[in-house]
Amino acid sequence: MPSNPIQDLAPINSVSADVIFASEATSSPRPDTTSSEQCTLERPCEGDMTWFEAGLGACGMTSDGYTQNVVALAPSLIGTKANDNPYCNRTIMITCITTGRTTSAIVADKCEGCEGFSLDLSIAAFLNLADLSVGRTKASWYFI
Repeated sequence: MPSNPIQDLAPINSVSADVIFASEATSSPRPDTTSSEQCTLERPCEGDMTWFEAGLGACGMTSDGYTQNVVALAPSLIGTKANDNPYCNRTIMITCITTGRTTSAIVADKCEGCEGFSLDLSIAAFLNLADLSVGRTKASWYFI
């Protein structure tokens, strides 16, 4: 039976990293779903960062959001396709613009309330970047 990357995922400790940020926009840009060059190290995406209690996600896997770093992408980016979505199981590197802390997470869900390049992070992933009481802050991120 193939290995499930979410089950095999060990918690990732936050690290500091020097990341080049795109200029901060006043509104969430609409993702260009036709470009393979969006959200890269050279061209990171920016948006709001929130947290959620992970469980069974749109990618068809169940994750423990208290111990696993998983993330949900906005519908405008991930689209309507679930389970075998090309974004599912991809790893992204996320930097909290406010704290400068960085962590990685695996795409496991869709964030229905997110717009543009905003992300919803599992509790474990969010805690690597900021305190839960922050609730919402800005992040820069890219696929690795």
